[in-house]
Amino acid sequence: YREENTSRGTVTAIGGARGVSPDPTSTGNITEIATRGFAVNLPASDPVLGLGITLGRIVEGLILDIQLTALERAGRAHVLSRPKIVTMDNQEAVIKRGEDIPYVLRRQYNEVPDVQFKEAKLQLKVRPHVIGEDRLSVEVSINNDARTGDVVVSEGSVFPIIARQEAQTRALIRDGDTMVLGGIIRQERRKRERGVPFLKDLPVLSWLFRSDFKSEDSKELLIFITPRILREEGA
Repeated sequence: YREENTSRGTVTAIGGARGVSPDPTSTGNITEIATRGFAVNLPASDPVLGLGITLGRIVEGLILDIQLTALERAGRAHVLSRPKIVTMDNQEAVIKRGEDIPYVLRRQYNEVPDVQFKEAKLQLKVRPHVIGEDRLSVEVSINNDARTGDVVVSEGSVFPIIARQEAQTRALIRDGDTMVLGGIIRQERRKRERGVPFLKDLPVLSWLFRSDFKSEDSKELLIFITPRILREEGA
């Protein structure tokens, strides 16, 4: 299992390797991923903060690692983590990464403010089931949380706004092959203000002493899952 954070768009092949054709989005149905190839070439999804999963299949893990390394050096991708986990047949495995966002809850009558936390996480649940000698049915569930801003409530308390996205899919895959989940889009909008102190707050003339900067950052998260059947020695 790998997570790769890329800029929104198409992840192209490197060194002449062919891309894999994306399979149709599947929610609750089994999709057999049968197209062979080496690189990833998944189209960007339409939703701005959507979780429209696109499935693809890759073989040759060494070539995949080479391409991810090349994309990192080009500044087009960043590998977030490479966790490994073992589970039994038809048992759920969970991988989670994220942060606890602190916020202050102000109380009445000048009491000491209470600091609380709200969780924002990316969580992946995988349930593999062995079918035959070398095939697996893999059920995948994704939860993706992102902090999108803050809201001020009574007494000056500020609460973080968490956008939550969920998706589920199932696919048939061969032992040792890699399935790719794309289409997890996160877009961040930022606004900054610079100017001369005091003068930038003058009515009517403030624009002469102030500059506003706006930026948008759109990223796509690609998740690579490589299930392997662990066989007993001598079996």
